[in-house]
Amino acid sequence: MSSEYNNFPEVDLHKVLTKEPNRFLVVTAAAKRARQIKEGARPLIPINLSEPLNHVQIALKEIEEGLIDIGIAEGTDAEADYLKELDASLEEELKQQEAAAESEKAEKKAAKDKGKKNKPLSA
Repeated sequence: MSSEYNNFPEVDLHKVLTKEPNRFLVVTAAAKRARQIKEGARPLIPINLSEPLNHVQIALKEIEEGLIDIGIAEGTDAEADYLKELDASLEEELKQQEAAAESEKAEKKAAKDKGKKNKPLSA
C-alpha cells in the first residue's frame, strides 16, 4: 500500500475531541459516516479502492481534518409543531388520568364513610 493513501489512517482522538468535545456526538457522527462509506459514499481523504478499508478510521480521520462538521440539526417547523401537539396531547391525557384517579379515590372514601354510618351502635 502506498503511503499517500489512508485506508487505515492514524487518528489522534485528542485532536478530534478538541474540535468537538461531546464524545457522544463524535461517536454518532463517525458511525453514520462510516456506514455511508461502507454503503458506497466516496471518502473525503485519499484512499486506494483496491485495498481493504477501515471505514471507522476513515470517518474519524475526516472528522479530525475538519472535513466533516458535527452538530445537531434543527428540526423543521412541521416536526416542532408535531412534537408540541404530541406534548399537549400527552399532557391532556395525564390530566384526565389524574382526574379519574381523584374521582375514584373520592368514591372509595364516600363508600367507606357511608359504611361507617350504617353500622348499628351496640349498647
